[in-house]
Amino acid sequence: MLINNQMRDNPTEAAFTAHGLLKALGRATGKKNYDWLHTVIIRLTAGTVDIADHQTRYFGHLIDGGKRDEITKIYHIRLNADFVNLFRAAWSSLDINQRRSLKSDTAKALHAYYSSHVNPGLHSFDTLAGIAGIVGKNRNATIRKAHQELENVGFLLTWEATKEGVRVKAILTPGQAHTITKQTK
Repeated sequence: MLINNQMRDNPTEAAFTAHGLLKALGRATGKKNYDWLHTVIIRLTAGTVDIADHQTRYFGHLIDGGKRDEITKIYHIRLNADFVNLFRAAWSSLDINQRRSLKSDTAKALHAYYSSHVNPGLHSFDTLAGIAGIVGKNRNATIRKAHQELENVGFLLTWEATKEGVRVKAILTPGQAHTITKQTK
């Protein structure tokens, strides 16, 4: 997917083909998905994130800018150096095999969200719908189905839906287990 593995030399610059990135994300490579990918990259450039652990808070954008060759569809992007440094410091990570096993976009969104929490606890259906971008009258059923999918792939140990929301118990990653151990010392 990456061209010439240039991120080893400069971790804030990346070049990749749209086709390669779509394949790596497990998406089809038709025009609709090429358009989707471009809008996602634009949003990551324009959007602001606010992320905190117990020691550091980062706020800013993810991508400084970039360009796309309209003929080859190769993207060249510049990542925000401060954000890159957070990942070097071993922030959250996703289990790529679990991620690829997930079929629904709702389950993928919740997988990413819960992966950034050591102990996610109870979340209202409104909160989960907002995280996953779900609207409509069947949203609670969609959220329940996504949680079952997360349990089926081995991400959630247990989950329970009540009228107040959904309570989950996720299987900790090694990094999350390390964080909990540090906090209890």
